[in-house]
Amino acid sequence: MFINVLGNAVAAIVIGKWEKDFDADRANSVLRAGAAELERIEAEHDAAENRAVAHQPQS
Repeated sequence: MFINVLGNAVAAIVIGKWEKDFDADRANSVLRAGAAELERIEAEHDAAENRAVAHQPQS
């Protein structure tokens, strides 16, 4: 199970770098964050995702 998760994480980084969409500074800040900081980062991500979904055209 752990190897699968690790492989997926590495693949996401490789593809992000290949597509020039990997933000090393952001990754480092997330990896070094404490629990409270991680909660704030997750809340920001969720809010951005909700805004993106809300702005999608209805089919």
